[in-house]
Amino acid sequence: MSRTIFAKLVHYGHDGKYVGPPVALAGVIVNDEEHGWVLEIVLPDSEQSPIESAILVSVVELQKLA
Repeated sequence: MSRTIFAKLVHYGHDGKYVGPPVALAGVIVNDEEHGWVLEIVLPDSEQSPIESAILVSVVELQKLA
């Protein structure tokens, strides 16, 4: 069973001001075939792109911060 880790995606301009409300995201720890154990956060679909995107953060890197 994986624990869900919640995050927010924010958009802001060069002046540092937010240009819209934050988008709620959720990630889980998975064993990726290519990258090993990672925190995987799937990004929201874009109507302009036919592909899916995700952020993969190495669990080893996260453990260095603990």
